[in-house]
Amino acid sequence: MRGKFRLDTSLKSSVAGFIPGAVVNSGPIQSEFQATSQLPIFIHGDYNQDLALGKYSLSWSSMEEMMSWLKEEEETQVIELRLKEKRVNDVKEKAWTVKFYYVCARQGTGGEKKYEKKHPEWGRKVPSKRCTCECHLTIKAYPNTSNILGQYYATHSHPIGDGNAHFTKLPKETHIQIAEMLYMGITHDRIVCCHLINLSCSI
Repeated sequence: MRGKFRLDTSLKSSVAGFIPGAVVNSGPIQSEFQATSQLPIFIHGDYNQDLALGKYSLSWSSMEEMMSWLKEEEETQVIELRLKEKRVNDVKEKAWTVKFYYVCARQGTGGEKKYEKKHPEWGRKVPSKRCTCECHLTIKAYPNTSNILGQYYATHSHPIGDGNAHFTKLPKETHIQIAEMLYMGITHDRIVCCHLINLSCSI
């Protein structure tokens, strides 16, 4: 009708619609863009970030596996790693759940004892266990995974192996084994010899 027109408000989202003479596809618009990013979302101090940064060079599938590794490390190196600190994360949105900080027993887990010697001029038959050993182990656990990460500084400022045996606390199993050997009539020298070479000699 003269003086009247109908406005077509449909949007043709095609580049061709802006080119004179081009054929416009009026079918439904389908976007080929998809969010396919597989990158993990990092939260400060969480498992993904710690793993990506490489700060923790050791990993275990569970806390039980870590404890088995720790026991083997102590036995093979003839050292003792003691738990000095345990930190539990009480934040609502937890990036991690708990941290364990172990140190070499030669360093000690607390301050110096306040005991004062009555006769400081007397010599010691057994040298002091304490020294400034910097060996330490940090263990970190996370929510929603049983995996454990660890950071281990394994350098000691004292001899390890047999030279550190008399500064190392014997495990309960060893105490039982020694008691059985004494009951069997095995001499003290023989027992010490066997334990220094990890009981590999024949009795």
